[in-house]
Amino acid sequence: MQNVLTELTKYFSEEKDVYVQNVSNGIVSLAFGEKLEVGYSLPAGPNPICLTSQVPFKLIKESVIFRKALLRKPPFVRLLSYEEYTQFFERKAKVVEKSPEQLIEDAELKQQKFADKVMDDEPTETPPVSSATEPETLDEVLTPRVIQLVNNLNQPSEEEGGIKISIPDIVEELDTLQLKYEDLEYVRSMGRFRTVKKWAEGKLKEVDDKSIPTTEEIEKSVNK
Repeated sequence: MQNVLTELTKYFSEEKDVYVQNVSNGIVSLAFGEKLEVGYSLPAGPNPICLTSQVPFKLIKESVIFRKALLRKPPFVRLLSYEEYTQFFERKAKVVEKSPEQLIEDAELKQQKFADKVMDDEPTETPPVSSATEPETLDEVLTPRVIQLVNNLNQPSEEEGGIKISIPDIVEELDTLQLKYEDLEYVRSMGRFRTVKKWAEGKLKEVDDKSIPTTEEIEKSVNK
């Protein structure tokens, strides 16, 4: 853990734009400031954002709740480099009829509308805390069956009192579905088993011949 904290200290040693991606299965609410007086929520879905366009770098750097969202297992949020941020929209642009710039603009507009709605709905005297809950709008972002399959993957094992899981059967069913780009990103980010994550990575590479971060690279980047 000390090495992880060292990497985070190194990451925040110089002021920069901070790009993040929600890798939870729902909304992530974050709090910044000495008294947690600055709140910001990330909507469900894999679209990354530039967090420093909404929250000052200094507040992000000093937020314990933000770091907990990065360091928990599994994480709620992961850090992206600028290259990873732009590559996400470049890959997505290959499967939709929009340019990467249009997709970034659409994502920023959607994020701002969501943040404004959250601000209107939240009691002003209650600072937000880090959380991830299944929002009503998640089914609008992802294929519902994909959400169910990923939730099954993340259940306790049969030995721990959970349900019996057949990884090959789940992968086979995923192969039969007409998956959206967001579905593949969701499986890659949220799948607990490496076999499933690598399957999703392979599908994404079919969309784009550029290399995308591997599971090992994702885990490493989360801890920086």
